[in-house]
Amino acid sequence: RAGLSRLLVIQDRLSMLAGHVLKPYAGHRVLDACSAPGGKAAHLYDLLEGRLLIVGADVSWRRLLAEHTLLKNLDVKAELVNMDSGVPALRRGFDSVVLDPDCSSLGRLGHSPETRLWLERMGEGIVDRLSGLQRRLLSSALRLVERGGYVLYTTCTLTFEENEEVIGRFVENGLAELVEHPIRIGDPGLGMPEAQRLYTHKHRSVGGFIALLRVTGF
Repeated sequence: RAGLSRLLVIQDRLSMLAGHVLKPYAGHRVLDACSAPGGKAAHLYDLLEGRLLIVGADVSWRRLLAEHTLLKNLDVKAELVNMDSGVPALRRGFDSVVLDPDCSSLGRLGHSPETRLWLERMGEGIVDRLSGLQRRLLSSALRLVERGGYVLYTTCTLTFEENEEVIGRFVENGLAELVEHPIRIGDPGLGMPEAQRLYTHKHRSVGGFIALLRVTGF
């Protein structure tokens, strides 16, 4: 069993949907901006059989070490960088960015009930604080992509403030446009039919949100 666990990673449908919605091409340069524990990076690598450059970034050195172990066990080639993706130490030039920022994780309550205890410790205002972080991370992600490239934004929470409201500001300001993707397993976003919302009771997945943005500004 120990040997098998080194070769397998169980992912929910929302996490796997990310790679299929982004669907990079061979040779693309992809930044996984909040990469650890590395499941999305590994899936992207597998989808293209390694024919792309993946840079995985995470602010936590401890989580990045865990990702390094995971990717090594799965024979996934990726460059890992310890950095805050809100103030990235990287230059613009990526074809796409995957952004799965820290969130309130409300979509994981059924899967990980201990999330409730974490939310209680964080106290009131946690959603406002996290949405501020998410806007900062998305602003940086959009700046790292060449115009016409893509940013995939996804969370495992269901609050409007951490999802549609975050990306809506950039769309309204002309910095990005929403792209509708033919692979759809969730419900339309709230006021954003191009986006998808997944609900645990309907879609056999953790609850969450996913949207694909094309960079038009910066």
